[in-house]
Amino acid sequence: MRRRPAYPLRLAGALIPLLGCAASNPVAPTPSPTPAAASLSLSVSPDPVIATETDDPQTPLRADWVVTITTSGAGGAVSFVNATLRDAETGALPDPTGRLSLAAPDIAAQAGTNRVPAGGSLRVAQGLDYAPPAEGRRATLLVTVQLIDDHGNLVSRSVTVAVN
Repeated sequence: MRRRPAYPLRLAGALIPLLGCAASNPVAPTPSPTPAAASLSLSVSPDPVIATETDDPQTPLRADWVVTITTSGAGGAVSFVNATLRDAETGALPDPTGRLSLAAPDIAAQAGTNRVPAGGSLRVAQGLDYAPPAEGRRATLLVTVQLIDDHGNLVSRSVTVAVN
């Protein structure tokens, strides 16, 4: 009995799977998802903010706090950190001003950068000397942060804390 060489069978076995590929439709590549805008969260410490007495009769109180800006999804550049201090009972602004605004260059000068990396955080210190508009020390502090993320999205967040 004469033996046939196994080469043609091996070659046919290797080509059979390729026949199915030639007859099928090519699969379109799945487009990569558009990256999400940064998710921004804020915290103020201490919470509540504690007002301390100063030696200045024009502005007998001082409030100091640190804003921690945290991102997820994408990083970005902080455009500003604004703070507004108001009397807790009347909502009136204290003297001489109850507002503080730090623009991007001010933030960078203080914190070393105004950039928050993706999944990272940035700490910005703020403080105001003030005279309460009414008797007492109780106030509310509204802090607002605006960030332009790495995809060009404008993201803004606010947080309110008590000042005692």
